[in-house]
Amino acid sequence: MSLSSIVPRLAKPINAKRTAFLLCDVQEKFAGRIKNWDSMVKSCSVLLRTAHAFDAKVVATEQYPKALGATIPDLAALVAAGKGGKVYPKTQFSMTIPEVMEDIKDSDDIVLMGIEAHVCILQTTRELLAAGRRVYLPLDAVSAGDVQDRSVAVQVMRDMGANLTTTESLMFEMIGSKDHELFKAMSNLAKEPRDRLPCL
Repeated sequence: MSLSSIVPRLAKPINAKRTAFLLCDVQEKFAGRIKNWDSMVKSCSVLLRTAHAFDAKVVATEQYPKALGATIPDLAALVAAGKGGKVYPKTQFSMTIPEVMEDIKDSDDIVLMGIEAHVCILQTTRELLAAGRRVYLPLDAVSAGDVQDRSVAVQVMRDMGANLTTTESLMFEMIGSKDHELFKAMSNLAKEPRDRLPCL
């Protein structure tokens, strides 16, 4: 990818008024095998509460919940409390099922979090980018069962055109200034203790 194609994509700030937050497959049966699970869940929680503060659309999916269980309760409650607040079952890996695409039809910028980086997150990123959306990947809220799988997927998604970021960086990009009415709320969320996942 040439520098001329990267710079315009990164230079345009996220549009908080046209952003949707997507939670991908953070389900009960995955808890024992995903790296840095607790840290990832904490970052997802912060992001969902950020969505609440901005009154942004929130959508979640569950991969074959009959076998893999429901979204973990803490995050399910945050999804339900959000704008839209829908959870959709799916069998395809990408989140871009018709119901989700209908829910985010007015959203230009997508914050994507969850698992697994090299499967559902990667395929969702590819299809959202192909549909003309800008995708933001807070890497402390994206994980997988294998460190190498995650690392390679992150590099692939970066090369596709996704915006790599962190939860805290994204929050402060959305407010843009200490004079924003949500500055205190975002600052308090950012102070919540959580371990960080590696960038790559």
